[in-house]
Amino acid sequence: MTKLINVLLIILVTGLAATASPKDSVYVVQHDTTQIHHRAFDQQTLDGFREDPDFQYGRPREGLSLLDRAMIFIVMIISKILGFVTRTLLGQIIFYGLCAALILWVILKILNIDAKDLFFRSAKSSRINFNIADENIHALDFEKLIQAAIDKKEYRDAVPPHVVM
Repeated sequence: MTKLINVLLIILVTGLAATASPKDSVYVVQHDTTQIHHRAFDQQTLDGFREDPDFQYGRPREGLSLLDRAMIFIVMIISKILGFVTRTLLGQIIFYGLCAALILWVILKILNIDAKDLFFRSAKSSRINFNIADENIHALDFEKLIQAAIDKKEYRDAVPPHVVM
């Protein structure tokens, strides 16, 4: 069987070589006859462009200031730290957790909320008097109660009940 395949391959290869035309094997080189006109730039125009500050690109000639160099140094350190931290899964969890905590802290500071009040009951937040239903509000002297609340600097209690919205 392999002998038959070898014979067929030899016939195929020799048959392809026999059918190739001589035109296919000869490469005809065509020469370019285009006329080239060499031109030169005007030296005065080039010097004018070199002196014009609008055409001077790149970094300023005076170099970087000390503040610029310090900022570049700080940014490089921060980028190295962030690159090192965010390579591992644990580093990513810690980094993004700290970012979320920072955002939460900023929001709490903007809204003027004490973080302890979110998780723990303080004496200030648990000073609601539930015995109000036992009192007769018609017998109370509101002016005296309001003045007592103002003296204690408990302004929330100093607001008269008809003003509360």
